[in-house]
Amino acid sequence: MARLIVCAALAAGVLGSASPAVAQAPGAPGLAITTSGPVDAVAGELLTYALRVTNTGTTAFGADTLLVTVAQCQAPPVLVSTGDDVSPATLDPGESWAFQCQVQTAAGQTSVRATGEVTGGDAAGRVLTASGSFTTALGQPAGAVSPSAVVSGLGRLTGTVGCAASRYAVASVSGRQIRRVVFFVNGRRARTLATPNAGASYRLRLATRSLRYGTYRVGALITFVPQAQTQPTTLTLQFSRCRPRLVRPTFAG
Repeated sequence: MARLIVCAALAAGVLGSASPAVAQAPGAPGLAITTSGPVDAVAGELLTYALRVTNTGTTAFGADTLLVTVAQCQAPPVLVSTGDDVSPATLDPGESWAFQCQVQTAAGQTSVRATGEVTGGDAAGRVLTASGSFTTALGQPAGAVSPSAVVSGLGRLTGTVGCAASRYAVASVSGRQIRRVVFFVNGRRARTLATPNAGASYRLRLATRSLRYGTYRVGALITFVPQAQTQPTTLTLQFSRCRPRLVRPTFAG
């Protein structure tokens, strides 16, 4: 009986040592930052930039390891919001924190490119760095620009008019000193462009097959850069999606 107990105990020990604990592999860390601010401003103004740091991975970053910087800012960015985060000691997967800082511009500057950078470390000692930039166009104060130096804004609208016979109806804006073009179709906003998308032109393209038969009025609201000292203007054109013309068959007499 004693031998059976000893054998059972030995068997239990062997079985226990046959299943060692398996260490879980660490997750994949991820870190991202976006920078945003005013699209345009007047040189000499104090500009505020917003930075959003997001944990895009599966491991957490300690708040004390996160370092957010913007070289162009007057002072280091400050944390302004952790959203709905209930664990502010760590930036957990999927969470985003918001930061802010300010840039003082000066007369004569034509733009500011604010670049936000973030560095953070996770519990496994892995350190990640990410960056994101935003550019603000700067115009000069009205009193600082002599009238002879002003290049006024100019916009032209061309495109499909009359009966749209091709696959696409097109409206295209070209010109100079253009900051933004907003296209409208029958009074409804269709597209906003802050940069040219067809060479040097701002283009709206509509697939005619997706349109109902009838008349369409296309408007283009053109806004110019501040230094052009030109008021926004709206240009329009009109086209129609026409019904195909029926061709009557002819019969030989």
